[in-house]
Amino acid sequence: MLSIYEQIEQLIDPSLGDRGLRGEWCHGNLEKIVGLLKSARKVLIITGFCIPECQIGETDGPLGALSIAASLRKLDKTVYIGTTPIHIQFQMELLK
Repeated sequence: MLSIYEQIEQLIDPSLGDRGLRGEWCHGNLEKIVGLLKSARKVLIITGFCIPECQIGETDGPLGALSIAASLRKLDKTVYIGTTPIHIQFQMELLK
């Protein structure tokens, strides 16, 4: 029987939307990542990139980063979010 981490990893599709993440995601690391987050006192989340074709910033990454940050804060973690200048105003609006 698969562990909960293995079950979740089976649901993660790094090729979704052909974003070029196939070589970046390594199955078998989720449990290690969770352990690192659990033991960390401080966490840095990096988000935001410009979509060159539109000359606008992404919209799902910053919101996801804020959601993860909120969850980590409930676990008493100090969370820092790094983003691009174009996303700072967007994220400040989301925090309201």
